[in-house]
Amino acid sequence: MSNPEEANWICAIDDTALPEGHMAAAYPKGVNVLLARIGGDIYAVSGKCAHLGCPLFTGKLEGYTITCPCHDWRFDVRTASFSMRRSLAWQSFPQSPRPEEKSSCATVAGPTTPSNGGVVT
Repeated sequence: MSNPEEANWICAIDDTALPEGHMAAAYPKGVNVLLARIGGDIYAVSGKCAHLGCPLFTGKLEGYTITCPCHDWRFDVRTASFSMRRSLAWQSFPQSPRPEEKSSCATVAGPTTPSNGGVVT
């Protein structure tokens, strides 16, 4: 029988499909997730701006900051917080619980298990 904890982990993207310094939209279980590779790590956050729900994958990535294409709101992918008001945060997804396993799939937690500062493996 499989571990129920493992049932929430979803392949979000082929690890080789996301180059360093780039973003991509993914839709595990239909949830809009933005993936960004920075410093070799892949961060997974909500794909919608916390302000008006604009699609963040069409925005700009500079370092760890994603800028919304609609109104220039800036979010830090490490903390999942709005850079001008740290108390305003948006959903992020934690890394795989099995980092020792090597695979070509970057996995994220299912949409029911958000956390701050999610890095995927």
